[in-house]
Amino acid sequence: MSTRKSIDMQTLTFESSKIFMISMLIVLIVLSGGFLNAAYAQDLTFSDPFLISTDTTMISTMAASALDVNGKLHIVFVGWYYEEGAPDNVASEIFYTNNMSGVFVEPVKLPEAELPFSASFEDDFYYSKEPSIAVDANGTVHVAYYRTETQLNGIGWICSTNNKNGDFSVPKMIFYDPCRTDSRYYSLGNNIMLAAGVNDNKIHIVFDGSSGTGHGGARYAVGVDGNFTVPTTYARESGEPTIKLDCEGVPYVLYWIKSDTTEFGSNVNLALSKIENGHFSIPVILFESDSWVMGENAFAIDQYDSTHIVFRYSPGGAGATQMHYIKGIDQQYTTAMQLPTNTCVSLMYAVDVGKDQTEYIAYKQAAGYQSLGFMYNDGSAFIDVSPTDYIKHGITSAGPQWFTLDNENNIAYFVYTTGYIYLVTVDLNDLQVQCALGDVNNDGSITPGDALCAFQTYLNGGTPPAGTECDNECALYAADVNCTPNGITPGDALYIFQ
Repeated sequence: MSTRKSIDMQTLTFESSKIFMISMLIVLIVLSGGFLNAAYAQDLTFSDPFLISTDTTMISTMAASALDVNGKLHIVFVGWYYEEGAPDNVASEIFYTNNMSGVFVEPVKLPEAELPFSASFEDDFYYSKEPSIAVDANGTVHVAYYRTETQLNGIGWICSTNNKNGDFSVPKMIFYDPCRTDSRYYSLGNNIMLAAGVNDNKIHIVFDGSSGTGHGGARYAVGVDGNFTVPTTYARESGEPTIKLDCEGVPYVLYWIKSDTTEFGSNVNLALSKIENGHFSIPVILFESDSWVMGENAFAIDQYDSTHIVFRYSPGGAGATQMHYIKGIDQQYTTAMQLPTNTCVSLMYAVDVGKDQTEYIAYKQAAGYQSLGFMYNDGSAFIDVSPTDYIKHGITSAGPQWFTLDNENNIAYFVYTTGYIYLVTVDLNDLQVQCALGDVNNDGSITPGDALCAFQTYLNGGTPPAGTECDNECALYAADVNCTPNGITPGDALYIFQ
């Protein structure tokens, strides 16, 4: 016990000496700074819809988007068109466009996948749908999608292609799915989602993959140059996976999993797994549902590796659907809370976090005009700022990639469909708290008190001391002035003085 007291006293003496050093700097150094407006705006101006797909001979749906390192937007979508001899004389393919030149180019159809010899249907009679897109660190665009014999389910393949060599390659088969029959588990098919690696050319993919019995499993694979590993799964009866990478490039998968293995149709739980050596870790159960419905889910991992989760929950498997929210810090997760939306039914959630830690959630208001919904967290509560002049018939997508956040310029992109693909943008600078590096206490000026707040936040394990002027929505962003991966350190306090 005496040794323990000695260690604590040494630590206290060391920390006290640092506090004394900063106190002397406060006396000796005078700093000044500009005043800032720290109020949130309550209204946003959404742009007029911009037409992406212009081909009047087809119906365009299921859009997904991704930003490259230069802030340029890449979009894929499904085009449905007349095909004589196909079921209902309708077929579909994947189309791609981008605005790398400053304007969107005319969408191009991706190459058709070459089906294996064992395919049970002819090349001319197929449907490609549910595309996902990612752009790697080298600027290569990767697209994955589901190709099937019928419009809604049935035998199919997960396909992938990329434009590493300029044009998109002939799609490769990642996974053969022998059975897509149970509508309770699959609304449109495979819930495919891609994620680009951090500072490498790896592409990570998750999707629902059937075992051949009608039941599915959330599956994961990783690819380089279009060559993917054999997909792995944690549990056969799981689904609706989404994927994100943390700051070190480690993938995490959010998905629903059956709460027991006794009878098909039993309740499902929301789970989060880390991918370790290509395999799912034992999942953390985030929410225990009383429903068999695997609702949409989405999540984001911010610059501090905190997790922000939204998901759809239908109590008892019927009735109104509710948006719920969970936040995770250091593997500790809050209790799920219901978020208010403008309509009793909401769908197709997407979430992202700005560089100032503001959380943004996009969703589809499923009542009335099927319009765009949007909300943000002002630090104390989520506030709905959905456009009052409805952006109608919005968001036909099997995943969250219809909403993309440009963190550098604080621009949000929404890609939606009315039978054509449209793009809507909104400038989030009109909404955000005006946080400034160094102004940790958010009083509108940079003073020695900000340096002290930064140092106290460091002493408090990277969390602003509760109940003090240091505890505000700007503190973590403003304190990390040297922008190192180590978070807030004594060096940040010193930089603020300097």
